[in-house]
Amino acid sequence: MDTDTDGKVEAGLVLEVLELLSQQPDIEIT
Repeated sequence: MDTDTDGKVEAGLVLEVLELLSQQPDIEIT
């Protein structure tokens, strides 16, 4: 397994989720 690629993909997903959440301030992270 290529941990570097997995890390980049995982980080990308996190950034995407955070961006979506930032566009919807009504949603709170518990």
